[in-house]
Amino acid sequence: GCGGLRAYQDSKMEIKRMYVRPPQRQLGIATAILSELEHWSKELGHASCVLETGKNQPEAIAFYIKNNYLVVPHFDPYKESPNSICFEKSLRRILGKVEVFLTEMADLEEIFSLFEHSIRYQEQRGFPVWRNYDKNAVIQDIADKNQYKIVLDAKTAIVFSVRYADKIIWRTMDKGSSIYIHRIVVNPECKGHKLFGRILGWTLEHARQKGLSSIRMDTWAANPNIIDYYKGFGFVFIENYTTPDSLELPAHNRNLALSLLEYTV
Repeated sequence: GCGGLRAYQDSKMEIKRMYVRPPQRQLGIATAILSELEHWSKELGHASCVLETGKNQPEAIAFYIKNNYLVVPHFDPYKESPNSICFEKSLRRILGKVEVFLTEMADLEEIFSLFEHSIRYQEQRGFPVWRNYDKNAVIQDIADKNQYKIVLDAKTAIVFSVRYADKIIWRTMDKGSSIYIHRIVVNPECKGHKLFGRILGWTLEHARQKGLSSIRMDTWAANPNIIDYYKGFGFVFIENYTTPDSLELPAHNRNLALSLLEYTV
């Protein structure tokens, strides 16, 4: 096998040319090469390693996620590459155990507290979102086993919900081949841990296991910064859409101007 490095920025090294011959795979060779490249980068005084691989290489994606690489926005020269997925791993920050669990009814008090923190945070920045959010929708997500939490060092860092159909918002575009991410709420004590990259990495694996072809999201159309943030990961803007005043939607999602985004798996 082989692997290489090149200086990317003063504090980062880019890992390149990772390859193991097929007959020698599953023997720990790739892990040994990656570990040595990381050690070499750290010895040279760099703070992190970055790398790029193709969306159509699920084994490589799973390998990097297993080795604690986080999905990050595309960096040069891959910013305009729709088939790329980019990763980064800190060589200085030592993270504890990171796990993904289904939420339970016992988590409700903490989840509602995270929503309240998020509402205050967004309102301070001029985005009055989730006011009077529908708590019953959150409870239903838990009951349907559609809400997950990422736990960092035994602390809930972020919660998010998924669905496998969204015909009200995506209408005829919903063909049953997508997974939809909803209601991402971050623990303010855990900001800075690139948590959306963890959600996207988990969702990529989950979508492939279920044979789905895309990941979809909607976000507030009035917030161009968050739209650009998601586009940086490879999401593509589909359209703006104002939701109907439908009882089938949670109360906080009615009459809401949204931007629809899609990521091809």
